[in-house]
Amino acid sequence: MNGNLFLTKRYMKRHFRQQLGAVLVLTLFASAVLTMLFLTQCFHATNEQAAYNEYGSFGGQTIFANMDKVNSDRAKLEAEGNGIVSVQAQVQTSDAADAVYIGYMDENARKLRAVRVQEGRFPTDAHEIALDKDAYYRLNLNAKVGEKVTLKLKNKQSVQTETYTLTGILYDYADHWRKIVQDNLVQRPNAPTTDPELPSVLTGSVSENTIATHVFYREELERTEYGDIFLYNMESFRAKDYTQQLDRSTANVTLFIGGFFLLLTVFGTWVLAHVTLQSREKFTKTLQKVGLTGKELRTQFLMQAGLLTVIAWVFSLPLSFGILALILAIAKGWGTTLLFSVSWWMPLVPLGLMLTVSVLIFLLQAHGLQKCKKRSKKRKQKRASAAQTFSQLWTKLYRKSSYGRMTALTVLCLGCVLILEFGTFSGETAAATHFYGAVQGMGTMDYQVYVEQGACFPQLMGANFPRDLGMSAQKLTELRKSPDLDVQCAYIDNTVMPAFIRIQKGHSTPLLDKLMKQHTFEKDNNQDNNPAYTKEDKQTKLNFGYTEQDVLITNPSIVAVDRDTMKKLLQANHQTFTEAELDTFVQGKNVFSLGTDFQKGDTFTVSVPIIPEGSTTEKLNGKGSHKDFAVTVQDSFILPQNVFGSPSAFRYGTKNSPCIVMSAEAVISADSQLRYFQVCANRAHPNDAASSARAAALIHRIAASSKGMGITDREESIAGWKQKANQEKWPIYALTIALVAITLAAVTALNRIKLKSNLHTYALLCAVGTEPGRLQRNLIKDSLKSIGVGCAFGFCAATVPCMLLIQHYWYVPLLNIWLSAVLPLTLLCIAVILCVTAVSSAATVHKILKNSILASLSAQY
Repeated sequence: MNGNLFLTKRYMKRHFRQQLGAVLVLTLFASAVLTMLFLTQCFHATNEQAAYNEYGSFGGQTIFANMDKVNSDRAKLEAEGNGIVSVQAQVQTSDAADAVYIGYMDENARKLRAVRVQEGRFPTDAHEIALDKDAYYRLNLNAKVGEKVTLKLKNKQSVQTETYTLTGILYDYADHWRKIVQDNLVQRPNAPTTDPELPSVLTGSVSENTIATHVFYREELERTEYGDIFLYNMESFRAKDYTQQLDRSTANVTLFIGGFFLLLTVFGTWVLAHVTLQSREKFTKTLQKVGLTGKELRTQFLMQAGLLTVIAWVFSLPLSFGILALILAIAKGWGTTLLFSVSWWMPLVPLGLMLTVSVLIFLLQAHGLQKCKKRSKKRKQKRASAAQTFSQLWTKLYRKSSYGRMTALTVLCLGCVLILEFGTFSGETAAATHFYGAVQGMGTMDYQVYVEQGACFPQLMGANFPRDLGMSAQKLTELRKSPDLDVQCAYIDNTVMPAFIRIQKGHSTPLLDKLMKQHTFEKDNNQDNNPAYTKEDKQTKLNFGYTEQDVLITNPSIVAVDRDTMKKLLQANHQTFTEAELDTFVQGKNVFSLGTDFQKGDTFTVSVPIIPEGSTTEKLNGKGSHKDFAVTVQDSFILPQNVFGSPSAFRYGTKNSPCIVMSAEAVISADSQLRYFQVCANRAHPNDAASSARAAALIHRIAASSKGMGITDREESIAGWKQKANQEKWPIYALTIALVAITLAAVTALNRIKLKSNLHTYALLCAVGTEPGRLQRNLIKDSLKSIGVGCAFGFCAATVPCMLLIQHYWYVPLLNIWLSAVLPLTLLCIAVILCVTAVSSAATVHKILKNSILASLSAQY
């Protein structure tokens, strides 16, 4: 063992530069593997953080917990990692349909619910508050962080005015939380109220006047010791799906790139071992002459391979961390946050992999060289023909001896270009498919305000509950009067408004008979002909004043729009109309048939059930009723697709979605509980920043003060989708750039090794009279040829799958992305590779020729 160590040390010291080159190449390969593992872990951690920010991490929650029991067990709950929310009072607002509450959330609750500060900080005492943006709009505040805010608190019939310091604006969390909990409370008869009383205004301490307490649990275990209303966090499943989706979007590409680079690593190590063993031939013969056996030589090869690999692994650790730090810094500078996350076992993976690969390859190469020597002894009689020209001499002396190294350069360059082009294009494809799909779904509408909660109940004639969901007519009028907004459409559909075509048996027309056989209230609610459901449906109709002779047709659906929306629909289809006809429409006497079989002049009855105020899903508050409208079809036509520039703005009236359009003013006058289901608007002056800001503030405030409504702001949504697209694109880009940079460094190092490992050939060529300049030109030319061929093959190999992706995702402008971004980047990389190779080769060859080749040979051996 000591002898092998001495010989290994002696050889490595004597051939320091050669061993340094081998260590450099192995270091680069090990760094590539380690960097890939680091980045994959960082991407996963970033995806998990994004899912946590969106959905939180709590397992379940108890709403309206027993306050006395919670207070007595507060220390226990906090020690278990559970969070407590204390509601202090309701904040009085001017017109907010959903109440705004003030309260306190301890640190555990904020972490479990993922309550985050967007601007400023959390409050620390009772005289400070922080609130989310939704509550900021609901309260119609104009204060900035650090300024005083006065709130009116309603608690037990009294109204108290309190002044607080606004310490922070939070990311929206309470509205989404409220809607999920409210949908559960609506369906629970034991709930004290359908209002979950969740605080969106947070103070810095617990108040003595607590009106409600909620508990968040860290574990996904049902717990009822603190209250009867326990709700699992169903969003946790979405969080897992969200993380898996982001991981899958990068896993396929990183797996391909990483697998291909692993093959390059094996091939590069193979060539490196071949060069190293060939250069040891004279040293090996000397050792054999002094009595070393083949087994002892293999042991020495093994020791040298292991030692070189361990040294390279040690050097790869700081290099990998440096590359990772650089990538994180660049990502942060470009507005994309990548979290730092590594595991202790990751550095051991490249060590084990490289030891296995290098040791096996060195042994296989040593065994192969011995066989080649035996075969060469049997061919002594075979002589090579003499070279007639310099080209033939160059081929015999240099190219044949360097064939393996030149092939290695070609393959490495092929992999470098392939990884670069396909990797960057895959990143762009992953981001573009999601981004353009989302943008096309939004259309061109700047704002869409819509009902996003509630549920339909057959016992309420299919009405949505709670009943006051949506935007009131007064708030719609406020939007229409604003000079900064251009309201495109406002409508009420059967999601919130039950409406039917009512006929009596025996009093019908052929068209109504046809519709009656297809969809009716009873058929839609009882498709299995359950006798119990039949009885319930019959009783429900009687509760609303219908008779057994009444048939309520549900298809085509009935949509109610206001006067201005109807005017735009007519103009969109180039229909002629008069103001008098619109007046008749507003009175509820005329309707329009959009895509249905009803024709101009047809008459029928539209019936709208009216649910008494104060009713619940379990019981009507008194007797229900209905309002009948005897209507005449004013006109019949089919709307074009995306009539308002967005597929979700008004999805009715086409061939695939026919409907009857009646007046929203008429149905609201009959049932004051009805609200507009969806309102869409554009900025009136999109190029005026001040006007756009006023428009955004107004429509966000109206949406926040309308019960159960959400809003899609196109600019905010596009910014969010861009951020998500970058989040999907950056992992692939970072991994690709890191591997390309490492491969480029490996190409340069391997090229220098190739040039410096042929000193015998250079000496022979100079001995036969080859001019140094010609030798230098041929060396550079051969290096550029090997690398150029590799780049060309890599470009072709990467372009084929890119074109297939472009054809597959035809609805996304991937060809423009490839032409404008990927292709120039790839060509630039090829140019850089060729320039670096030319400069590096010229410098290396110049240094070799400047010094005496024989002196270099004597120094090497």
